[in-house]
Amino acid sequence: QQDWEDPRLAWIEQEYNDIKSLFLPVTRIWKPTLLLRKNADTNYKSLPASKVLVTSEGHVNWTVEALTTTTCTLDPYLFPVDTMKCPICFESSISAGEQLQCPSAERPGYNGCKTQTKITAGQWTVVAYLQVEAGKGCMMLDFTRDPIYHIATTISPCIILAALMVITFATPIEKSDRIGFGITILLAMVVSLVVITDFLP
Repeated sequence: QQDWEDPRLAWIEQEYNDIKSLFLPVTRIWKPTLLLRKNADTNYKSLPASKVLVTSEGHVNWTVEALTTTTCTLDPYLFPVDTMKCPICFESSISAGEQLQCPSAERPGYNGCKTQTKITAGQWTVVAYLQVEAGKGCMMLDFTRDPIYHIATTISPCIILAALMVITFATPIEKSDRIGFGITILLAMVVSLVVITDFLP
């Protein structure tokens, strides 16, 4: 949703049958030109054209929905206890970009929005909030991975197999099942590595 003031679209209500607002095609008026940074969608050119709500005071409201694809750099170095940030940014291609503002500012140095949304999906907890800085409007996504699942399915089996391998070397040589026990653990480690490869980012 975008809001801006355009005095050229204002009118005196009494001269037009007390009409207070109306809808216009967005192609008939001036609108901010916003470009998606790190765009990964070859079909995306701009926001889809839809109608805008214009009031008699010249206030313009443009609510639009778009589905597109973007990219962000993730660092899974601390997997499975990693925390990652992914900004989805729109930037104005004209000088008016310096006037981009969120409805409410909360931090010095830039116009940030207080609204935050927390979403839990599977192993991820995502906190989304809006931020405007240097003519750029970004939706910041903070990803926090829940490590319990990977500790239980990835790390714990490796520790258990390593401990069993040590027990194999501590088993007396005269025990007839020592070789079979060692081969079983080796096969278990191979299967575990195959499974872990699918889990690793």
